[in-house]
Amino acid sequence: MACRCFRLAIAVGLRALSARGHELRVIAGLYAIGVVGAITVNLGSCALNRTIGFTWYDRVLFGLTFAILLLVELTLAHTKPDALFFVMCILGVGLAVRAYTQKRQD
Repeated sequence: MACRCFRLAIAVGLRALSARGHELRVIAGLYAIGVVGAITVNLGSCALNRTIGFTWYDRVLFGLTFAILLLVELTLAHTKPDALFFVMCILGVGLAVRAYTQKRQD
């Protein structure tokens, strides 16, 4: 496991060193919209899922944080159209593969 993480760190580090200027901004935009989106979905799921044993104030905190990050995500989507296109392509492929596998199971 540690060896795999070390290899990943080397690959990411070399890619970061080779990226310059505009390219680095594009990569950072893709990373930002992906990470903020994942955290937003996680917080929204925790806030709305009643089967998880959170207290009401935990849910309120999750909901407020979800709302703030949703606004950040929408801002990122508006200001970085290339990142939005990338995310929509990934979601489209993922949903298409999911629909295909569910259709094959029936």
